Amino acid sequence: MLSYEIKFPNCKPNTMKLAEALLLRADLKRRLESLSQRLQQNIVVQEGMEPAMDPSELLAQLDSTYSEYQKLVGRINETNQQVKLESGDSLMEGLVKRETLTDKRQKLMLFVSTGSNMTRRYNSTDILNVVTIDIAGLNREVDDLSKQIREVDTAIQQANWLHDLI
Repeated sequence: MLSYEIKFPNCKPNTMKLAEALLLRADLKRRLESLSQRLQQNIVVQEGMEPAMDPSELLAQLDSTYSEYQKLVGRINETNQQVKLESGDSLMEGLVKRETLTDKRQKLMLFVSTGSNMTRRYNSTDILNVVTIDIAGLNREVDDLSKQIREVDTAIQQANWLHDLI
């Protein structure tokens, strides 16, 4: 079984920063995908042939990696609940806020795009389309949301590198 451990020079032994755990989580997800693909490729072979890799060994590695992933994600979630940002919100609340702000900004950008790309009239018999929202106001709101997202994201990244994984 392969075990993943990331070493950072300024960290105490047996501690891991939240940011390191997030990198490890991404690595484990890639490993799970790779194991799954290799297993998929070795499930069926022609009669009389041997698979390139032992499917039962791949299944064991997949199971072990899922177990490691589950434990790590649990620790990350626990840390996200307990770590506080400078705003007083938990890191989890900051993550939800960033996701919500990002989603809202994407929707408003779509509305701005729709309102800005109106079909033009070429003669007086063409149907006249009118914009029913304040495009300039929505653009200002998109800019404000972008600033809020940057601020929240900066606070989240700072917390990720300052706090140890629980």
